[in-house]
Parts: sequence; structure tokens; C-alpha cells
Amino acid sequence: MPITSTKRAYTAALNLQPSSGLLQGMIGAAPIRVTLSVGAGAIPQPGVYQILPPINDPIYGPVVLMAPAIQTTGAAAQKQAISIPQKIAISSAIQTLTGSSTRSGSVFVLGSKAIAGYNTLIVTTGFADLLRALTASGGATVNLA
Repeated sequence: MPITSTKRAYTAALNLQPSSGLLQGMIGAAPIRVTLSVGAGAIPQPGVYQILPPINDPIYGPVVLMAPAIQTTGAAAQKQAISIPQKIAISSAIQTLTGSSTRSGSVFVLGSKAIAGYNTLIVTTGFADLLRALTASGGATVNLA
């Protein structure tokens, strides 16, 4: 299912360089430059991903979910749109996103620390800027080379 937000369509494009862990680009009018490291779990495979607006997990605090983009357009995409509340547990958000109660290997959690049991990418610099821009824009698209 495609990831959508209750705000507006994703107009932001970011690029992730796996060798350096650098995530950079524009979200709206905000330039974003974030450094990531693998915290736990799998490493994202090359492709196009969608990043949702931040959620506030009651235990881990603010986190961002990143999942592979599914290419659908028109009415089909609107029918399958998913809205995830901003205050929700990570496990519930992933279940809403994937439709499965099991932890999905294709969904990544971006946060300030490693989270056991999830594919975690630790944001070492620029996390506040990323959260602010994603909240304002409703999400972003990430190209992983």
C-alpha cells in the first residue's frame, strides 16, 4: 500500500548515499542534510522509499518510518491510502502500514538511538531539522543508490 499523510502529497526528494550514510536534499523550501548509521537489523536495499511524517512513540520518542514506495496512481492509490496518527507505538504504525502483525523487514525506523527488534537507522546529525521538515511537508521520497 502506498504511504500517504493527512497533509499533502510528497513533494520532497532526498537522496541517501549508503557508503557515507548521508541523506540530503530538499523538503519543501528546507535544505536537509542528515547523517545516518545502521543501528540494528537490515540495511536498506537500493530503490525508492517513502518517509512518513514523524510519529511519537510513547517509549522511544519521535521516530520516522521509511518503507519501499509502491508505484500506483489515480483512484487506486487514493483507495489504498493509509493515515497513521502522530502519537502511536512503532509496532502499531508498522502494522497499519504493512497490514501484518509481524515486524516487516522492509520497513526502517529512523531515530536517535537503536531500537531492538526493528531495522533501525540512527540519525546522528540533523534529526530535529528532518522532523520539522517532514512534519511540515507530510513526508518525502528517498532515492537510495
